[in-house]
Formats: sequence, structure tokens, C-alpha cells
Amino acid sequence: MKGKAKLNKHRSIINLIAKLEKMLNDHFEICDYWEADLCAIGIKTNNKLVYISTANYINQSNLLYDFDFEINSSENPAEIVKEGRNCSEEALIKAINSFWA
Repeated sequence: MKGKAKLNKHRSIINLIAKLEKMLNDHFEICDYWEADLCAIGIKTNNKLVYISTANYINQSNLLYDFDFEINSSENPAEIVKEGRNCSEEALIKAINSFWA
């Protein structure tokens, strides 16, 4: 995985990335298109990008996630194919596995 050493993000994102590294065997690249947003990160494999945000939930006892799944191609540079809001970590990871399958 690229970019790990420079990751300056909220602990909710750092903890999620650490868990994903173990579960997905580092088979993704970090795409930090939102450097100023400490609660957002992108991860991708091939032409599939997952945008993840915890911004709406960091002050809640039960952390949730928002996500967008994008497929990049020459015809559609950033086509959003699925959105998820108020998702548990388990639901997010399951959705990522399905999207990347």
C-alpha cells in the first residue's frame, strides 16, 4: 500500500485503514485526494475507487461511515456506481469486498 507513512488523518480513518490492510492483504492503494479533510480517504484497486468519510459521525459513540464507489474509465472518468450512508464498519467492509470482487 502506498502513502501509509504520510497518512495525516483522523484516528477513525487510520484505524479503518489498518484493519483493511490486514483483511485485504494490502491489495489497495491510498488515494488522498482530500488532504485537508482529515475524516476522508480514498482507496483503490485497478479502476475502482472507494471514497470513505467519517466526518458526520466522529462525535458519536457508534462510529459510522459514508462511502461512494466509483469506476474510472476513459468514457466516464468518475462514475459513481454506489453510495452508502450511515453504514457500520462491517457493512462497509462487506460492500468493499463485493465491489472489488
